[in-house]
Amino acid sequence: MTDNEKTVSVDHVAGIAVRNQQIVQAGHHYGVSIQTCVPADPQSKGGSEATVKIAKADLVPTDHNLRPEYGTFAEVETACEQWMSEVNTRKHRSTHEPPVIRLAQEHERLHRVPARPHTVVFGETRKVSWQSTVSVGSALYSVPHELIDQRVWVRAAGDELIVVASDGPAGVREVARHPADDAGTAKHPG
Repeated sequence: MTDNEKTVSVDHVAGIAVRNQQIVQAGHHYGVSIQTCVPADPQSKGGSEATVKIAKADLVPTDHNLRPEYGTFAEVETACEQWMSEVNTRKHRSTHEPPVIRLAQEHERLHRVPARPHTVVFGETRKVSWQSTVSVGSALYSVPHELIDQRVWVRAAGDELIVVASDGPAGVREVARHPADDAGTAKHPG
């Protein structure tokens, strides 16, 4: 259950959310259905809103809770861990069980999130040709020659085409960026 940010719902037609295709594909890959709250209806997202409200009241330094400013991000992480252990062991008003019990039950049914991200976020897959190019539409775009015969991902971002490659355990890195073109001519970094 999430809010209606554009990464999830790109539009609403007759009150029905139109899902972002990439989030639908990612959800399908992980076996998760994406549900969104009703726009402008606090009751449909009360649980998530209440969690944010409580976290802000207890964790964010304010004049009301007299919490001092955090000196480092590690201090913020420590405060969050302490807060989570406190609220997750309290008996919940609706379920009459501490959330830690429900979390353990959910944990049995869920698989771990992969160490590497789902590649749909990188764009479409292309194989680098022996000429150090990838084809997108009717245009060719150059990439570093070290990537010949390897798989890369391409995606449009505004009026640019971004090419990324995986470095295995090191992660993913951008390897080329070009002005997008429909003309079918090779594009080289300038």
